[in-house]
Amino acid sequence: MKKSILSIFAVLVFLLCFTGMVSQGASKDIRVTLGGDFLTLDTKPVVEKGRTLVPMRAIFEGLDAYLTWDEKTKTITVLKGKKTIKLKIGSKTATLDGKSIPLELPAKIAAGRTMVPLRFVAEALGAEVEWDNDQRIIKIQRVEESLGNSSGNISNYGFTAENGDWIYMSILDKGLYRMSKDGQVKEKISGNAAMNINIMDDWIYFTYPYDYPVKEERGRLYKMRTKGNLLTKLTDYEVQSVYVVGDWIYYINSEDDDMLFKMRIDGKGEELISDSSIASFTVSNGWIYFMEQYDDSMYKMRTNGSDKKLLCKDLGVDSCIVAEGDWVYYNTGGKEPGIYKVGTDGKNQQQVLSEDIDSFNIAGGYIYYNDSSKNMYKVEIDGSEKARVGTGIDQSINIAGDWVYYKKWDSKGAQSKDYRIKTDSTIKQRLNMDGPFVDIKVNLLLDKLMPNPIALPSQEPLTNILSAKEVARQKDAVAYIKTFDEDGNPIGYGSGFNIDSSGIIVTNFHVIKGAYSIKCTLSDKLTFDVKNVLNYSSIRDIAILQLDGASNLPVVKLGSSSAAELAESVVAIGNPMDFQNTVSTGVISGVRTIFGVNYIQTTASISPGSSGGPLFNMRGEVVGMTTFMLVGTQNINFAVPVDDVKKLFPSSVLMPVQGIAEIESSIYESEPNDLKERANPVKYEINISGKLKDKKDKDYLSLEVDKPGKILVTAIISTSGEKTKGVNMVLLDKDGNEVSKAQQLSEFGEDFLDLKADVGSGTYYLVVKAADTSDDNLKSVFYDITVTGG
Repeated sequence: MKKSILSIFAVLVFLLCFTGMVSQGASKDIRVTLGGDFLTLDTKPVVEKGRTLVPMRAIFEGLDAYLTWDEKTKTITVLKGKKTIKLKIGSKTATLDGKSIPLELPAKIAAGRTMVPLRFVAEALGAEVEWDNDQRIIKIQRVEESLGNSSGNISNYGFTAENGDWIYMSILDKGLYRMSKDGQVKEKISGNAAMNINIMDDWIYFTYPYDYPVKEERGRLYKMRTKGNLLTKLTDYEVQSVYVVGDWIYYINSEDDDMLFKMRIDGKGEELISDSSIASFTVSNGWIYFMEQYDDSMYKMRTNGSDKKLLCKDLGVDSCIVAEGDWVYYNTGGKEPGIYKVGTDGKNQQQVLSEDIDSFNIAGGYIYYNDSSKNMYKVEIDGSEKARVGTGIDQSINIAGDWVYYKKWDSKGAQSKDYRIKTDSTIKQRLNMDGPFVDIKVNLLLDKLMPNPIALPSQEPLTNILSAKEVARQKDAVAYIKTFDEDGNPIGYGSGFNIDSSGIIVTNFHVIKGAYSIKCTLSDKLTFDVKNVLNYSSIRDIAILQLDGASNLPVVKLGSSSAAELAESVVAIGNPMDFQNTVSTGVISGVRTIFGVNYIQTTASISPGSSGGPLFNMRGEVVGMTTFMLVGTQNINFAVPVDDVKKLFPSSVLMPVQGIAEIESSIYESEPNDLKERANPVKYEINISGKLKDKKDKDYLSLEVDKPGKILVTAIISTSGEKTKGVNMVLLDKDGNEVSKAQQLSEFGEDFLDLKADVGSGTYYLVVKAADTSDDNLKSVFYDITVTGG
């Protein structure tokens, strides 16, 4: 591609009118800054008759003006926005938007350079010019350009954009729409989905997505009016990452070695900016911040490709770049995953968040991001005040107004649905463009839930020993459980058992996790919807469900797992591999505590689908709930003790089923948390993952205890070259006094720390740190901590 037509002419030079401030011949020390950085000039500024002359081309291009040259009339035409400047060599008159403006000195050619008055041109283009006499620096400050979309949205594929009173959004399989900010008016602009959406001066700039039906049109750059008319094709080749800034469109040419180009918004003046292959970039305030392919460094250069500078290193190959104010933010995986920032001057590179980041965006002074567990959070721009926005969100996120827009694939990965959620996490909406949006209340589990303690009728212990055939007759009280997503598509199945004639089903938590609706089928093919979740423990893998409209149902009798003995015969009933009411027999082969959780080990065979089914003793009492098997072994299966299920009865509540889909079962620590005052909150039954960077690092986690009792804390440790003995975990009270210290144990080849304590109500702190005896080279200690009640 060719550069601008001006490349065939001499470098243009400005005349800067600072009367009396500089003297003839004293200009050798004069320098020029544009936007705070020194501007590279191919000719040093000189002084003529008390006026400063500087090379013009770099200034014009630095201000993103477009220039043409008429050789016949010796006239320069400068275009920027709605402004047009004309300067004729030898004339003391310039024109600005058709109006004549007198000049103190005419534009002229000297020593092969074209020279024009700087102050007039720069101020006509909206820039501010200042002379620093002490430093002998000409300082030029450009005005902020209009943006077609935010840096954060385009770095997240740009499927949503905000402009004036409208929100523009691409809906998969539906097309491109715009909607009034109050949601009352929805208009279809195009029947085709789009990405890289930019809105500028009543025009929409966009590309067709990579799954567009017409292969030859995928990734091509188009523009059309915001009403959908005057569709105009701008490129015959595929492009990526389109930014419309002021008069220019910046993009990566996918068919020309991923090099960076720009063209005017009218489709003219296409220019190659950089002949390097670009991995990612953004544009802000006259600068392009970018990464080159196969290079983990970030650079910046002016929008004309000049003044390339190294900003920082060690980004990682898949970093997303977002410019915000005087900072450039980026995420990286690698050895130190998280979100980082570096000043636009390349200084003060620092980590903002230490987490595995899926995607992130910035708006309104907050960073919004998804973690590896599909939780979306927002934090202050400095990384503080972490708050959850939603869960189940693992795609790129766009922000417009006070809504976060995202796409969610169905359970089969076949279709994507479009959603938006309030930035304050109060309401979620499915983007139904054919009718009104329906509000879906989120964070249901944060509401005060109505207590509903479970009180089963008292039962006399059974004493008669039954045959396996007699025990199996209780199959009518065993439930076949199916779970569904919010569109009614099945997402899983499992087993359960009924403990009350009104329909109270016990199952594993993992059977129902992520479900928006649940159905249970019992004897005689009776199928019921689940009305509420009465209680759950994600760590112990227990869930208790309430059926809707059930009565007079068969029930099982609950025994005591504490009375279970080794080699005692047992019977399991479940629905393995969708084979309903499958019966297997075996013995209790062990009673284990694995990573702080109690299990009954059994040889009664189970398979996927058996989860949640009852494990009976030979008196016909349920002593456990089949939960998982060790893959690659023979008859090493595990069940949750029924006594752990009973512990959840008193604290049961009426919990909407939809709330289960929003459960935050895993979170990641946020740095810095090396002091009590910066401690990350940890909650019961929620796994928190973290990392010690080196021997000096320590992490504080705060725990609020509502009532006196026992707590159990388990931390699974994985390290680089060091064993668990190099790590300590202690529990402190609010005053910093040690309450308990973890023991170092091992299970199934995994090192872990086990901490038990009797505590009163109040605030406590868990501290994870390197042991005094650990190697000084200790690095990259990863931990997963869970806290449960004793």
